[in-house]
Amino acid sequence: MWRDCFTSTTFTSLDLTCNNYGYTSRHPCDSRTLRVNINPDFFDSRPISKLTHFFAYSSSVDIANRGAADFLRLYYRAYDAPYRIETVPRFYRPTSNITWNGTPVSGTDELRQLLEAMPRSDHDVQSYDCHPIPGSSVPGPQPRPPSLLVTVTGTVRHGPPPQPNPATAAKKAVFENEPRVFNQTFILIPDETAAAGEPKYFVKADSLRFVG
Repeated sequence: MWRDCFTSTTFTSLDLTCNNYGYTSRHPCDSRTLRVNINPDFFDSRPISKLTHFFAYSSSVDIANRGAADFLRLYYRAYDAPYRIETVPRFYRPTSNITWNGTPVSGTDELRQLLEAMPRSDHDVQSYDCHPIPGSSVPGPQPRPPSLLVTVTGTVRHGPPPQPNPATAAKKAVFENEPRVFNQTFILIPDETAAAGEPKYFVKADSLRFVG
């Protein structure tokens, strides 16, 4: 659909041709044409024009969406795994601000204690929204991706209390409780020291709240 294509984070799916202060856009899979009129003031002689700024912002949004999608996939997979006590704290730093359903959690040590006492979980992410934080990206030969504000809505079910010894824990938990609706908000910071296979963003702030 045209609306879906044009409101996507980048225009890479469209063939754009500049003509008289406008863009004639042709979808590669469709013969229809969409024209977007742009004010002539959009083009000026300054080193960084409004058009450059526009496409730079579009690029930041695209990077943010891909970064958020990768992060959330890894995060909730680790959170629902039998050995989350070891894997989930890797997404955080000792100075991370964490609030779990109104209860403050101070750093990764208290986070491990919370995870040890928490029953196994099964998250179902139903929607998320991501925005790059303005001014957080750094262009240049060594670019830095933007920091991200991510909000997540979904449901989570919890199973029986965890086994004292993770080595003997069941590979597959039995979830007897009804799912609960949750909302979770992250501020994610690029991790420039991340090794291969590690999360590329770490959690600067995390607030989870059950809403149902």
